[in-house]
Amino acid sequence: MMKKKLWIVLLAGCFLCVASGALAADKTPVKLIGSAVLSGKVGALVETGWGFMDAQDYINEKGGVNGRKFEVLLEDGQYDVPVSVSLFNRVVESQPKNELFFHSGWQTGVLRAIAEKVSENHVVCIDGSMASTIFTDDVKEKYPYYFSCGVPYGEQCGMIFKYIKENRSWSLS
Repeated sequence: MMKKKLWIVLLAGCFLCVASGALAADKTPVKLIGSAVLSGKVGALVETGWGFMDAQDYINEKGGVNGRKFEVLLEDGQYDVPVSVSLFNRVVESQPKNELFFHSGWQTGVLRAIAEKVSENHVVCIDGSMASTIFTDDVKEKYPYYFSCGVPYGEQCGMIFKYIKENRSWSLS
C-alpha cells in the first residue's frame, strides 16, 4: 500500500513538473526593441549595447520577467531619426501582435515620428528624450505609452536657473 502511494506521489510530481514546464514554455518572451547608438553621427558607443545585453542576461538569470524570458532586440539607430524610425517599424511589423514588448530610444525626433504607431500597437516606450511635450499635464493623451528616464536635461537646467535666480546674492546689472 505504501509503495502504491509513493508511486502515485512520484507520478503526480512528474506530471506537475512536465505541466509547469509546458506552461512556462507557452509564455511568450518580453522583448525590448533597443534602439542604441552603436555607430553613425555620434560614433561607436558600444557600451550602450553592452548595457542592454548585460541587463538581458541579468534579468534572465533572476528568472526573467514574471517567469518570461527577457529578450533584447538590439538595433543600431545610429542617432539618426530615419534609421531609428525604420528599424522600429520593421521590428514592430515582424513581431507577433500577442507578445509583450517595449522600446527604448534616445531621440525626440524618433519619439514624435513613432507616436502614432506606438499608440496603435500599444508599445511601451522608455525614452531619454528631452521633449517638452512628454512632460506636460496632457502627456497621457498625446503619448499614452511613454515613460521618461528620470528628470530630463531641460528640467534639470530649469531647476538650476531657478535656484540661481532665487538664491543669488549678486547683481547681474
